[in-house]
Amino acid sequence: AGAFKPKVHVDRSPNKPSDRIVSIENEVANTYLFYTLDGTEPTQSSHVYLAPLTIPKGTVIKTLSVYGGMERNRVYEFKIH
Repeated sequence: AGAFKPKVHVDRSPNKPSDRIVSIENEVANTYLFYTLDGTEPTQSSHVYLAPLTIPKGTVIKTLSVYGGMERNRVYEFKIH
């Protein structure tokens, strides 16, 4: 399960100091990452991560990895500082 925990990289937005630019990586090839920003649990109907996100500092991102059409049974939560 640990291999499916995404790595989150956070940088400050050059345009607005209170915003963060968030990049998410998964070490397992061909894995889809679904995410939510509203505190709900992500499902395969949630947003698919495709590119870095610009979000306010303090936002909580929840991610779900899907590999081979099967959900990994762990949702990871990251609070962006």
